[in-house]
Amino acid sequence: MDAGDDRYFIIFIIHQLLLTHRVCGPLVNFMHTIREMAKGNLTRRTSIRKADYLHEECDEINQMLDGLTGLLSETQSEGEHLCARFESIQPLLATQEELKNTLHVTKEKVDTFKKALSNFKVAKNNVSVQP
Repeated sequence: MDAGDDRYFIIFIIHQLLLTHRVCGPLVNFMHTIREMAKGNLTRRTSIRKADYLHEECDEINQMLDGLTGLLSETQSEGEHLCARFESIQPLLATQEELKNTLHVTKEKVDTFKKALSNFKVAKNNVSVQP
């Protein structure tokens, strides 16, 4: 190998390092975000440098997080409404008609809550389903 070959080899190695850095950096970021998602933290978003690869995948992960956040926010809101409705039942035990009306509204809230929960598909008994 002469000096010219050595230069090309060094340039090749530097190019490979940069290429690896542009791919592995985003993958590490994605893994951190996915681990946070597994813990129930949907506040983290992925971000990568302009020169990195995998921008489309980064956007897809963030869109997925936005969608999950929206669905879970709706579910949390419905759960809060449901809890508030149940708390309002106890003082209304004074009259049969008030109790009946409150139970009817509560049933509607339960149905809405069940609908919000139906947005999620989960495996039974914590066993994941392979596609």
